[in-house]
Amino acid sequence: MPYLDRRAELAELGSVIERIGGLPITVPPSWDSQSGRVMLNAARSAQMEGIVAKRSNSMYFPGQRNRAWIKTAIRTRGTVLAI
Repeated sequence: MPYLDRRAELAELGSVIERIGGLPITVPPSWDSQSGRVMLNAARSAQMEGIVAKRSNSMYFPGQRNRAWIKTAIRTRGTVLAI
């Protein structure tokens, strides 16, 4: 099942569980309409260490890592003097 379909089903499941008094399921926010560059700049502005992105049409394989996930770290540079 593709990523966006899984997100929709989790959100629906969370609503059902909450209605019957169970613990809520939280589906993290998604910014699929934003470019990676915009998201990376937002992360940099918020002083985060980077972003993790996934292709929206990617499939889920339990217990397996694949190339659908991309982690982009923000590298900072500084000038230091070592004595």
